[in-house]
This record gives sequence, C-alpha cells and structure tokens, in this order.
Amino acid sequence: LAAGAGLLRCPPRQWSPLHVAALHDRPAMLQLLYSHVQAVAGGPGAAAQELLAADAPDRHTPLHVAALYGNAASAQAL
Repeated sequence: LAAGAGLLRCPPRQWSPLHVAALHDRPAMLQLLYSHVQAVAGGPGAAAQELLAADAPDRHTPLHVAALYGNAASAQAL
C-alpha cells in the first residue's frame, strides 16, 4: 500500500481486498483499504466505486459478503 498499490481483483471470483476483509470480518482493514483508495484513486468518489464493485459470478459487493457471512462489524464499517 505504501508504494501506491491498487485494489486488484483476484480470479476466479474477482474479489478485491475489500471483499476478503469483509469475509474475514476485519473492519479495521476495511477502513485502511478505504482510506488508501481515497488517497491513491482521487477521493471519496473513487473509494465509493470500490465499495460498490461487485464480484463476477454472484454480483456481491463487499457489503453483501459481510452480510452473507454474518460479519456485523464489517457490515457496519461498510
């Protein structure tokens, strides 16, 4: 992140690091990643696009993932 890395999606589901943090109920990581996207991609609008980005097969956003797995802290952070 310090070198300006983006939130690359990983095959086969095309999940971003936000999806993975939501899956594992890591609200502090979600906040860190959100702040990073704001800084690197140009503000809150770009960060909001990442939050709304859905995965390929199921069209789940990070919030959907947090809710599906019962991760209330991550859902609240999102």
